[in-house]
Amino acid sequence: MSGIYIHIPFCRQACTYCDFYFETSLKHRAGFVPQLLREIAHTQAQFPETTAEPVKTLYFGGGTPSRLTTPEIAEIIARIRQGWTLEPGAEITLEMNPDDVHPGRLAELRQAGITRVSMGVQTFDEARLRFMNRAHTRGEALRALEALAGAGLPSWTADLIYGNPGQTLDELRADLETLLQFQPPHVSAYSLTVEENTKLYRMVKKQLVQPPDDEEVAEQMQLVTDTLGAAGIARYEVSNYARPGHESRHNGAYWRHENYLGFGPGAHGFWWQPGGQGAERTQNAPRLRTYMDADPGIAFHRIQTDSYDLAALGEERLLLGLRTRSGVSREELLSRYGCGLTEAQLSTAAKFTAQDLLDDVAQTGLLRLTQKGLLFANRIGLELVSVK
Repeated sequence: MSGIYIHIPFCRQACTYCDFYFETSLKHRAGFVPQLLREIAHTQAQFPETTAEPVKTLYFGGGTPSRLTTPEIAEIIARIRQGWTLEPGAEITLEMNPDDVHPGRLAELRQAGITRVSMGVQTFDEARLRFMNRAHTRGEALRALEALAGAGLPSWTADLIYGNPGQTLDELRADLETLLQFQPPHVSAYSLTVEENTKLYRMVKKQLVQPPDDEEVAEQMQLVTDTLGAAGIARYEVSNYARPGHESRHNGAYWRHENYLGFGPGAHGFWWQPGGQGAERTQNAPRLRTYMDADPGIAFHRIQTDSYDLAALGEERLLLGLRTRSGVSREELLSRYGCGLTEAQLSTAAKFTAQDLLDDVAQTGLLRLTQKGLLFANRIGLELVSVK
């Protein structure tokens, strides 16, 4: 098994743009970790086949996982180790907010088994932090980055968001230059998206703010790629940049369709069926009150289980592969999914190659976008899978 994802839903406050499942109420905080440990034990008992594969990565996401205490995090890691074999050197990531990061806490987390911290900076602009309703300040972000840089962790990463309403290239450049002062081994840079059921969506609907157009976003994405690349932090996926050896192993498993389990309310999982002729995705109900029910049949039920045949998985693998600099090979699509490229797809690929958006498939055997092509990954991918 590639990995285990653990969703910790608690947040101090609701960010303007966030559509992940979270809770600002602490009503169920005291009993949450015992219930999470109960779910882990329940899965081990009900699905023992999942414990046969060694675990390469463990990821605490949210929400804000750093709202848990270090002893609670250590207890969860220990419980996972009881049921599964973690590979030597397994990547164990904890998402943190800057206001939770300080040298003493990081030392404790290393001792507990955390090998990688993912910190949401988003921006260093005070006004924009307030617009995003982030819980930290510029000063807290700077102090947290200093602590991370000196913590001796095997790796860490910081998030930035660009494409914000009213954001200029100079403002984005200032964010990038500030972050680069701390020599990050990895950076995730996301274009702001307007998701339903968020405050940002309501603001846009009421025309209180105006998101930038596609051309502006493309210019900002290019600035991110050029600036980080010049600092030795290369783009390896549409939104992810790393120094050599610091690419996220956990996210890579998602993109390559490797088995993983999800624990906690709202968590997702992916599992190949015996024989490899299809796969299932599951999602825990994103409702903390339901999750805390004493009856495992209620608390740990999957709100959704979707089955995928090889054809659907092959199309998805193509789309996911095109988001990465490694791409996806024709051989993998054929041998794993039974999806050979049609003449129409090869013709479409040749068109993108002529536009310097896609490497030459005939020469490389890969469907792999150029750095220029990554600017248009979604559009190119959709066109490739739509032609027959």
